[in-house]
Amino acid sequence: MQASINSAVGMTEMLPRRLVLSVVGVCLCFGLVRLLGLLGSVGASHYFASDGLDGILLTGPVAHIVLVGYALCPLLLRDALMSHSKIPWLLWAGYILLMFCTMVKYHPIFLIIASVIYCLITDTPGARRLVPMLAILPIVIFMSVYIVNFMSSNSVIRSEYLVTHLMNYLFGGTLYSSIVGMTFLPTSVTPVVMLVAQFAPLPNLVWNSLTGATLFEIPQIPFLVLGPNGETGNVCNLITVFFLQGNWLVSFICVAFIGFIASVAMYRIQNSLTGAFLAAALLLAFFGDYFTLTPVWEVLLLSSVLPLFLSVLSVRRKDAGV
Repeated sequence: MQASINSAVGMTEMLPRRLVLSVVGVCLCFGLVRLLGLLGSVGASHYFASDGLDGILLTGPVAHIVLVGYALCPLLLRDALMSHSKIPWLLWAGYILLMFCTMVKYHPIFLIIASVIYCLITDTPGARRLVPMLAILPIVIFMSVYIVNFMSSNSVIRSEYLVTHLMNYLFGGTLYSSIVGMTFLPTSVTPVVMLVAQFAPLPNLVWNSLTGATLFEIPQIPFLVLGPNGETGNVCNLITVFFLQGNWLVSFICVAFIGFIASVAMYRIQNSLTGAFLAAALLLAFFGDYFTLTPVWEVLLLSSVLPLFLSVLSVRRKDAGV
């Protein structure tokens, strides 16, 4: 695997620094304009009190532009560590803040984890000092999202609620799988259906862009009470989601297939940037099933295509004397 990574690192390391900074900067500006427009139309308090109007910031045509910059952000963290320049730090932090403003917790957390992993697998000097960020920043972001929400809705901020909610989020993916089952799920939600659902967001995105319809409906898991404190959840981790119906043999086959695909992808990946995002999604799999989410697949696709596109663009600019 190390040989594969070393041979693939060059593609992203050799990308022109100014071009990457420019692309991310433009995408960040689009996102900030979109955010300011939303805040101006509904008011900041209402926006944050309603969970960013349920993540509306990453919807519509602008969302695709924002995700272009998102897919390149790990390059900025590496650039910041290598050059000691403030500009990549500011752009990277600006993107984290923008993603925080979606009020969808995994948006900034996924980006932070992928950025740190990218720096680690590209042997960036000082990358190991960032490892504590993997534990500290996600918790800080988690707490901050609820604090902002409570303050915007003039609710009392209770520390015991935040701690309990954090514990339920960390272990909810496993707790939920021990509660839900055939009693709460339609019999049509089989392990094979859930397997198809892992790969459905990308064709759904393409089909929806062409026809406005959904090619494959991803099953919606119902909210259930997780414990005596009244906490609810509808999140299963990537493994247990296949065992909800109790069909053990088929479930094991589906999990083995997912493991095989992930192993091959990580070993043969030809782009360390895509590898970092894939590793981040797999790292978060203990909590939830992120491969059924369209933004995750779109970022994986963009991180695969953009380095090649920017490399070709840079070569043509040099040939043209620009």
